[in-house]
Amino acid sequence: MTPTIWEVNTDPGWMLSFLRNRCSARKLRQFACACCRENWSELSDPTSRAAVEAAERFIDDQILSEELELAWRHAARIAFQYDDERADPAMAAAYAAYSHFSPHIRGISNIWISASEEGIFEWTRACMTLFIERPHSPRPIGSYHAQQEMRRRTYADLLREVIGNPFRTMKFASDWSHDSVAQLAQAYHHQPDASIPPILADALMERGCDDAELLDHLRSPGPHVKGCWAMDWILESTRSAKESH
Repeated sequence: MTPTIWEVNTDPGWMLSFLRNRCSARKLRQFACACCRENWSELSDPTSRAAVEAAERFIDDQILSEELELAWRHAARIAFQYDDERADPAMAAAYAAYSHFSPHIRGISNIWISASEEGIFEWTRACMTLFIERPHSPRPIGSYHAQQEMRRRTYADLLREVIGNPFRTMKFASDWSHDSVAQLAQAYHHQPDASIPPILADALMERGCDDAELLDHLRSPGPHVKGCWAMDWILESTRSAKESH
């Protein structure tokens, strides 16, 4: 994998494999949640949606592992009740809400997936793969592979949206840390709104930011998601700057 290949790659499985041991557990879980959000309308049971929302709160340290484990159990129970096209999104939601308290379970392709924190990579890959492969969905002759390729492109773009450029090290200048910047990043995190990123780009420029890649991404049409690498990096950086003072 090279920076150029990363930017144009359409194989999210290969991209995710490259991130093994190169990406934080937090970002991997954010990607799993983003996969579920991408298919929100297909999570027909409120329990499945609640599991994803619990995972998002866990990322933000708003709930404990025990609460996440309870959400996982409820979501998994619902998923195992389905034997049609509803099964894949429901099980993916359960994967997104895995907890190190959760038992080992048999994942896709009959592979046993570790429930420990070290197993987050496999859980995330299983979540994404279910949405791409759709093993329980009907497979119309001639269209299935085309749809599968389109989904691969979607999740490759989504992975770049959440992870950003894994080859780049970024530094947050102290001058960029301002209440307006922090408030905008926090507002987006709580309620993603497409109007916020370009406003945040303007606020950063006013503080002297000249990072073209960062500013261009914030001004791009997106779509931006919760966990967007730029918004998430700004949020974490402003928090760290505030704590250091």
